[in-house]
Amino acid sequence: MAQPQEPHFFQPLLPGFQTYLTIPIVFFSKHIQGKTNGNTWTLTSDATDQTWQVIQEERRLTRGWKEFAEAHDLRIGDIVIFKLEGSMVFHVTPFGPSCCDIQYTYPNSMEEAHDHQNNIGDASMLVVT
Repeated sequence: MAQPQEPHFFQPLLPGFQTYLTIPIVFFSKHIQGKTNGNTWTLTSDATDQTWQVIQEERRLTRGWKEFAEAHDLRIGDIVIFKLEGSMVFHVTPFGPSCCDIQYTYPNSMEEAHDHQNNIGDASMLVVT
């Protein structure tokens, strides 16, 4: 079976996700363990032009993860997909509880978009595909 051009994994956000995120063992073994010199990941998303530096400690993303999660207003029940785009550079796509990706129409108003997602009659700030 062919390997994907850009390896990726997804992780559902469970209680406690704000503190750290665990990297799946198979992804870690295949794409991370022994293949990197450092333990800093660079995270990007479509929600903003900003990048985040997140520390990997063993199979966990720790320092910096909380700031990324807060900036994207991630919540229990959301799912995040990490796509490896380069040397420890990951593009992260958040999905809401509806299992549809969250696309923010205003790059710097992620919090407002997530608030509108939870307000059933007003989806003017959020496009779900």
